[in-house]
Amino acid sequence: MKRLIPVGGSSDKTTDITNNLVESMLRYQPDKVKVAFCVFARLEDDWAKVMDNKVTQIEKFVGRNKKISYKLLTDENFIEVSAWADIIFMPGGDPYILKEKLEKHGDLKKLWDNKVIVGSSAGAMVMCNKYVYLQDKTIGQGFGWLEVSCLPHYGSGFSGYTQEDWERAELELLKQSPGQPVLRLAEGEFAEFTV
Repeated sequence: MKRLIPVGGSSDKTTDITNNLVESMLRYQPDKVKVAFCVFARLEDDWAKVMDNKVTQIEKFVGRNKKISYKLLTDENFIEVSAWADIIFMPGGDPYILKEKLEKHGDLKKLWDNKVIVGSSAGAMVMCNKYVYLQDKTIGQGFGWLEVSCLPHYGSGFSGYTQEDWERAELELLKQSPGQPVLRLAEGEFAEFTV
């Protein structure tokens, strides 16, 4: 069993890390919490910078009673750091690259069991069955941990999207997976699931 927290992503004007998200991430956690960042959706040169940025945002909302340790997941330390972590955080980027790199590490469902997994934008997409990759408007296949289709950044001007684009994307997801709910997440918005 694991807790999955898909997040709608962020932009230059919004953040994906809010007080409510940090509270949800840390709920049920001990006083000492271990967070691993999986930044595979970005270029490797950016991983440390992305992690540092997310750590700064998280620390704004952490109460005095919590002590958080952070590590960066890499191909070399993936198994070890995954076992160490209480929470796995997957920031946004390219969901196709993220899924491809994660698949190299075996059965994530088993490896990440009993963890809190937070996925923002691309991270949220790979948790779900299907998703729309907004940059090129293609439909992608996630891991299917959540039996929903994912539409992050919903309602924003992300990649020049208009309301008509959002409606078209949602209709395409419904057409691809009839009867499957579409999880529409605005930037900074999140949902929680226990699976």
